[in-house]
Amino acid sequence: MPVLIYISPHIPPLPPPPPPPLELYILKETDPDSYQDILKSKLFNQINIIAKSKQEIVNDEQKLKTIILKLEKIDYSNECRMLIDAIERY
Repeated sequence: MPVLIYISPHIPPLPPPPPPPLELYILKETDPDSYQDILKSKLFNQINIIAKSKQEIVNDEQKLKTIILKLEKIDYSNECRMLIDAIERY
């Protein structure tokens, strides 16, 4: 009994968008003023960083490996509520 196989025409997928560092690099090369404006807008912003860190010994040398899990802007009202709750529980 013959088996029929349908082969669809191959349509290549769209390439993924460039990651943000590449976009910044392209912007730096094409429009330096705009690049400087983006960098200046990010200075002195406060953020919460959730990181995981571990220390390893490789070839008798201690190395610290840190991975950033999450970056988020500080929600001041939520932080105040958490602090007030912690004070009340104390």
